[in-house]
Amino acid sequence: MVSKKSLEIFYSTDVDSELANVNWRCIKNQNQMWEKLFTILTYLTEYQECFRAISGSIEVNMSPVGETDDTIETEVWSVTINADGIKQLQELYHHQSILMNYLIPFSMSLRMEAMLLLPSEVQKVQIIAIDLGDLEWGKLELQAGNEIDVPDGLRKWWTVVNNDQSEDKSIVYMEFYFELSENAQEISLWLNSHHDIFRPLRFGATPNDLHAVLTFERLMSYLSKLAEQTGGVLEIYPDLAHFFTVRI
Repeated sequence: MVSKKSLEIFYSTDVDSELANVNWRCIKNQNQMWEKLFTILTYLTEYQECFRAISGSIEVNMSPVGETDDTIETEVWSVTINADGIKQLQELYHHQSILMNYLIPFSMSLRMEAMLLLPSEVQKVQIIAIDLGDLEWGKLELQAGNEIDVPDGLRKWWTVVNNDQSEDKSIVYMEFYFELSENAQEISLWLNSHHDIFRPLRFGATPNDLHAVLTFERLMSYLSKLAEQTGGVLEIYPDLAHFFTVRI
C-alpha cells in the first residue's frame, strides 16, 4: 500500500494530451508571423513563476533567393526562452531572411519545468502508466519552487525537473504550429501533458484533488494573460474549461 507521503499520478498516451491552446489569427505575411512569434516568446520569459527553463527547437521551411517556392529546404534551430536566447534566434532569422525568398516556421516544440502544488504530507510522486497494465512508470524529480499563493494544507510550489534527454517531451510541454496559406493564416500554441497531475479531472473523468485543480488554474491563468497581452484567443479543452475560474 502506498503511504500518505507518496502520491500516485497517472500517465497515459491513449487520451488527448491537450489542456488548452492559444490562437493568433489574421497574420498577413511571413514578416508579420516572425514578428508575432518573437513577441510571444518575449512575453513567455516573464512567466518564470509558472514556466521555467523553457527550451526546444523550431523547424523552419525556406527557399533561397532566386529559387522557386517549390524548392523548399528545412532547418531545425535551437530555441531557449530567455533574453539571450531570443536575441540569438532573432539574429539567425535576420541573417537567413536576407538569403531567403521564403522563410516560414513550420512547428516548434518547447520543454519546460512546470510549477505544481502538492498536498502538505506528500514527499514523493509515483507515476503509474495506465496504458501499460498499471505498471509503475517511475517518479517525478522535484525541487522546491517559489513561495506564491500557497493555500492551507498544501506545500509550496514545486518545479518538475526534466530528464537529461533533450529529445524527450517534458511532463508539460508546448507545441506551436504555423500556417500561412489560403486556408489559414495563424500561429497556434498547444499546452500538453500526458500526466493527470495538471488536470482537474483524472483520466476516466473522475474528479482530481484540490492541488491538481489549483495547478491547472495557475497554468490557465498564465495562458490567459499571454493571450491578452499578445492579441491571442485562449481555448481550453472542452471537458476542462469550466474549471478555470481564477485569473491573475
